[in-house]
Amino acid sequence: MAVTKRKLSVSEKNLFPESFRAAIEIAKVTLISRAHNPFASGKILTRNNDIYWPDCPADFTMQGLSLQSLLMHELCHVWQYHTGRLSGLGYLTSPSSWSYEYVYDPAKAFDDYPTEKQADLLQDWYRVNNGAAAANYDRAESIQPSKEQINAVVPFEW
Repeated sequence: MAVTKRKLSVSEKNLFPESFRAAIEIAKVTLISRAHNPFASGKILTRNNDIYWPDCPADFTMQGLSLQSLLMHELCHVWQYHTGRLSGLGYLTSPSSWSYEYVYDPAKAFDDYPTEKQADLLQDWYRVNNGAAAANYDRAESIQPSKEQINAVVPFEW
């Protein structure tokens, strides 16, 4: 299969709120339909503005909420790179960043959550603001956060 590189279409960009699109300079994001490296085979991985996504959908507007919210997760990593919250070396040397599924805590600010948990929060932010329930929280340790609770912790306006 040929590797394709593409920018998000206008319709795809419009899946996300303006406050978020502006924060990441969404026009610079490139989707690349291959693995980032041989060790990441089959995995979606983001580096700066590039999202390496094997079997990347041709149009996210034609996909369901699961894939659209997963794109939101990856776009969070673009934002983390832009704001200095994430670097390749920093990620590799900080094992606390590798775990997913956040524990919702109303006393925590967004930046109190590690890298992947921030991305899971934004993924759930996308879900709850599109009529679905939060899905990426730690069910063993956390309550299911409501739309209002997630909107209160995420640093963007829907």
